[in-house]
Amino acid sequence: MFNRIIHLTGILCLLFLHKVALAAPGDILFSDDFERADLAPNWTADVTAAAGISSATANSPSRSMYTRNQAVTVTSSIIDLTVPGADISYWVRRGIDIAGSEDPDANEDLIIEFLDSVGTWVNVVAYLGDGTPGEIFTGTISLPFTALHANFQLRIRQTGGSGVDWDYWHIDDIVITETAASRPPLTLGSCDDFEQGMSNWNIVSGGGNAGISTATSQSPGSSMFTNSGVVAVTSNDIDTSNPLFNGISMWIRRGSDTFSEDPDGGEDFVVEYLDNTLSWITLETFPGSGTPGETFSRNYSLPTSAQHTGFQIRFRQIAGNSGLWDYWHVDDVCIEGSVPFPTLVVLKTVALEDDPVNATSPKAIPLSNSVYTIRISNAGFGSPDADSLVINDDIPAGTELFTGDFSGGAPYSFIDGSGADASGVTCDFVSLSDTSDCVTFLDAASNPIIPNGSYDPAVKTIRFQPAGTMNASTGSNTPYFDINFRIRVTGP
Repeated sequence: MFNRIIHLTGILCLLFLHKVALAAPGDILFSDDFERADLAPNWTADVTAAAGISSATANSPSRSMYTRNQAVTVTSSIIDLTVPGADISYWVRRGIDIAGSEDPDANEDLIIEFLDSVGTWVNVVAYLGDGTPGEIFTGTISLPFTALHANFQLRIRQTGGSGVDWDYWHIDDIVITETAASRPPLTLGSCDDFEQGMSNWNIVSGGGNAGISTATSQSPGSSMFTNSGVVAVTSNDIDTSNPLFNGISMWIRRGSDTFSEDPDGGEDFVVEYLDNTLSWITLETFPGSGTPGETFSRNYSLPTSAQHTGFQIRFRQIAGNSGLWDYWHVDDVCIEGSVPFPTLVVLKTVALEDDPVNATSPKAIPLSNSVYTIRISNAGFGSPDADSLVINDDIPAGTELFTGDFSGGAPYSFIDGSGADASGVTCDFVSLSDTSDCVTFLDAASNPIIPNGSYDPAVKTIRFQPAGTMNASTGSNTPYFDINFRIRVTGP
């Protein structure tokens, strides 16, 4: 969501804050070349006889990890990936009939997965057992945002096998490298031009490959490609439940010998989306046997069944020949629709409470008290950033703020909207000296101070910073909250 600054007339101002993350691109966060005898300390196998390290084949210099014989899972130690972005690179080889190896068969696949921030194992890439013996795969994949957390783990999983010393996969040179912040996940109103890696996409290989290249593109200078066989590339989950969502657009190009290599008959390219019944719906199938280098600009209008919180886009190449053959290229994938913005309305009212002279009809005379109420409501279809609301109210000249027990021990009260009008934020009080709760007191130089716990003339501004994300309107409601506090007119 976008950050905004709203300038208000009078003495009240409302601000959105933005946090900036620092990155150290190029740092190696994890690496393993398996140049040792045992999987420990970096890895643990659930079937110890079915995984280990050998010198049968390797990428560098002489040893690699293997899985064999049966379904087996090898899981890494915990890796702290609390970084702006990260890439994983690896070397994989399908077994071959040499000493210490044997090629796997159908359904004896190798899958690389990671543990995401909510504890789900997510596929990075999959290689089919039924393929060319000894075939080598290398890849560098930008990890999605769900991988960037403190308890990240990597998992290498073989899905099946047989015999005593058959059905091998070999893995070497696994490296996780910190990168600069990747492009944010696809959301309503955003595009992916593939200039910042594949962090928004998961690749499942059935023998084919996918990645980023500069061979051709619509917008300078990169695009995504698929090639060399069966492969599927699926987007992150996209919340399209907003009625402003109206479809997706993209640029697609068939390969050509002038910049990649053209696909043949049957090596088709399929564009699909996931609807609200979790069914994949085909939008279009591009035939492999067509004009090499032909480009297609597409803007697909989608039905209401595409409007849901788990919407995804999927590209599938259904066939191809192993090697640098049979390319399709994709660029500028956009989620069409207007980005909903918050429309924050600020209303300040004053209710005279009492005075030292009049018992029934108080007047705004010296030593009279008034209750100020600030109401913040959101009439827009969007929400501001989480924890970004800041409400400053200057104490008028000739008055002083009450900093004692106004409500439940706090010098203010926070009253949330009810039912559908609930704001979604909180404004907790800890103590007058606490620096992390909702309220801060500022002096004439705008410096934080600790008030005296009564009427305090030193406090010139009261600041509130509610926690959470303010709810958006749906058109039939208006989320809001009220903050109340007491002001006294100073004596003569």
